[in-house]
Amino acid sequence: MSGGSTTQKAVYSPLPQTISDTDSSEEELNSVLHSNNSFPVNRKLAVPGKDSAKNGQKMGEYRQLGHDGETDVSLNGLSNQESTMADDILIVKPEEPTLRGFQHMSPLRKLFFFGSVALCGVTVMVFLWVLPCDWATCPSAQGLRARSRSWERTLVGLELKGAISIVPGVLGRSRNLIFMLRGDVGNPSGSNTSRAGVESFPVDGGGIISLIGSTGVIAWWKRLSALPRDIDCSLLDVDNNGVDDCLVLGDKGLLLAIDPVSGAQRWQLRAASGKEADAPTDLDFPLVLPDLDDDGVSDLLTACSLPRQQRNSLVLVSGGSGVSLGRNVQVQACFRVHVLSIENLTVSYICQQGEKEAVREMELLDLYKQATNRMFPKAGTLAGAPSHQHKGYDGRPSVARSLTLSVGGRSLTLENSGRCPLHCRVAVNVTGQGGQLVWNHTAENAHGTVPVAMVFADRSGPVSGFVLKFWQWGARDDLGAHLVAHRLSERVVLIVFNSSDMRVVNTNQSDITQLCSCLDGREEDIDCQPNLSFQEQSLLFGDLDQDGSQKLISYLSTYVSRTQNNSVVWHLESKVRAIRLEAELPKLYEAFTKVV
Repeated sequence: MSGGSTTQKAVYSPLPQTISDTDSSEEELNSVLHSNNSFPVNRKLAVPGKDSAKNGQKMGEYRQLGHDGETDVSLNGLSNQESTMADDILIVKPEEPTLRGFQHMSPLRKLFFFGSVALCGVTVMVFLWVLPCDWATCPSAQGLRARSRSWERTLVGLELKGAISIVPGVLGRSRNLIFMLRGDVGNPSGSNTSRAGVESFPVDGGGIISLIGSTGVIAWWKRLSALPRDIDCSLLDVDNNGVDDCLVLGDKGLLLAIDPVSGAQRWQLRAASGKEADAPTDLDFPLVLPDLDDDGVSDLLTACSLPRQQRNSLVLVSGGSGVSLGRNVQVQACFRVHVLSIENLTVSYICQQGEKEAVREMELLDLYKQATNRMFPKAGTLAGAPSHQHKGYDGRPSVARSLTLSVGGRSLTLENSGRCPLHCRVAVNVTGQGGQLVWNHTAENAHGTVPVAMVFADRSGPVSGFVLKFWQWGARDDLGAHLVAHRLSERVVLIVFNSSDMRVVNTNQSDITQLCSCLDGREEDIDCQPNLSFQEQSLLFGDLDQDGSQKLISYLSTYVSRTQNNSVVWHLESKVRAIRLEAELPKLYEAFTKVV
C-alpha cells in the first residue's frame, strides 16, 4: 500500500523459540529485541513504564504493528508496506489434480490390496460352508477321533435299570446318556448319599439321571414319586424347540415329559376334571397320535384302569399339556386292555376275557367322540399317526422267553428258561448267511440279556455282529433274616463277523454280588437287587461324540461290602462304561481267538 494510506493491516511475526511465557522471560525478550539495531521494531511490543511498574515483571502488551497512525516499520528486514499488500494469504494451487484413493496406489500395492480382500472372503466361506461338513466323513475328523476316550463312572447308592437313551447334549454335537434308577433296598433309610453328588433315592420311588456322553460326568438328576418302568426320548417334542422330550412311564399312574437337556419337567399326566377318582393308573406306554386338540403337538393314547375298577379303559392325553382329553373310555366287553398299534387312524388293542385274548380295533374318531361327546371338527384334514412308535421291552419275568436278532444276513437266537437265580438255563444259537449253525452256547444257572447288533466299517471291510451279556450264578451266602447273597459273574461277549471269518471275544468280565430277600422263607418268592429284569437292556451302541466312531455303552449294579465298627455293611454301586469298541476291536480280535 502507499505511504499515505491511513489504514494498515496487522502483520504477525513469530517470536523466537527462546522466548517463553514465564515471568522470568521478559529480560530475554528485551535482550532479543535490542540485540540487533539493524532491525527496528515497534516499541509497543514491550514498553516499560507505568504499566510495568504496576504489573511487575510481566511480558509487554502485544499490539498490532502500525496501528494508531504510526509510520511504516520494518519487521525482520522486510518492509511493512510490502507485507500488507493484500488481505489474504496467497494459496498456491497445484497445476495437476491431487491423486486420491486407488489413483495414488502403484499396481503392486493394488495387487496386494485386492488379494487381501479376496483372502478374507475365502476364509469366511471356508468357516461357513466347508468346515461344518458331515463329521463321519470329514477328513479332518480322522485326527480328532483320537481325542475320544473310553471312560467309566461309578454311582453309589442307586441301581440303574431299563433301556439306555442317547439324547442331545448342551455343547455342540456331543450326546448325553439318560438312565432310569431306583434306590438302595438294603439301605431304605436313605442315609447312603452318593459320593458322585447324587442324593439317595427311596426304594418305593426312583428317578432319572443323565451323564455327559464324552466324560461320564453327571449332567442332572431328578427324583420321581414312583418307580419308573420305561422311557423313550424320541417320540414327542412338547415345546416344538426341535429337540424330542423324554416320555417316562412309571408305577402309580406316573406319566410325565422331561426336557432331556436340562431335566426340567414339562408336564405330568392329570385328569381333565382334576378329581382323584378320575386319575388313571396302571398305564401302558402310550401310542403317539395325530394332533387332536390343535395345539401343534402330537397327542397320546394309553390303556389304564381307574381307582377300584378293572383295567379296561382307554384315555386320550394332550401331548402339549399332559391333560386328558375328555373322560376315560371303558371297554365293557374286556376284563383287561392293552394298546398295540395305530394304522390309518385305526387303533388295535388286545382284549382279555378270562384266559382268552383277542385283537380288536376301534376307529380313532369314534374314540374321540366317546371321550369328548362331540365330533372331531376337522376329520377331513386329520393327518395320519406318526409311523415311529415306542418299541419297548416290558421287563416282566417269564418262565421261558425267546428272542431273535438278525444283522448282515446272520441271526442270533436267545432262549432263557426257568427262574433265576434258583433254576434257570440259557441257550444261544448263531447261524450264518446260509442258515448253517456257526456257534452255539448253553449254560445252567445262567441267563442271557437282550442282545444288540453292531455294524461298522473297518480297514479290511465291513464288520458286523452281536453283543450280549451272560449272568452266571455261583456260590451263595446266608446272611440271616431271610437275606441271601448270591455271587455271580457277568461276561460281555462279542460275536464278530468280517469278510473272511468269525470270532467270539470276551470283552469284559465283572464280579457281581446280588442280595435277595426270601419272603416268608420261601425260595420261590424272592426279591433281588440288582434285579435281573432291570438289567435286561443294559447294552447299547452309540456315537456319543458325533465323530463317526461307535462306543459300546454298558452298565451293571452290584453290592460292595465294607467293614464299619467291626460289622459288615453293604453298599449298592452302579458302574457305567463307555468303550471305544471300534478302536479296540482290532486288539481284541488279534488277542482272543478262543471260542467261548
